Amino acid sequence: MSGDDDPQLVKKRFARGCMNRDVRDAVSKAIDAGARPRLTKKGVLLFGPNGESTAAHYTASDRHAYKNLLAQLKKMGFNL
Repeated sequence: MSGDDDPQLVKKRFARGCMNRDVRDAVSKAIDAGARPRLTKKGVLLFGPNGESTAAHYTASDRHAYKNLLAQLKKMGFNL
């Protein structure tokens, strides 16, 4: 497991850089629930057990970013 894939490190780095508290908490809960994280330059990719993925960015582009993230996580099988 490389440094970009260590779940605890990803949670720590994303929490430091994320501007939206709700998005930060959702990503943390998804990682705790079993999502495989991968850090990117602008956020984190979350991979579900069925192979689907979604991205959470450090800065949300609009006010619907949190709801869209929750919808994607729900499609992946995570009920947060």
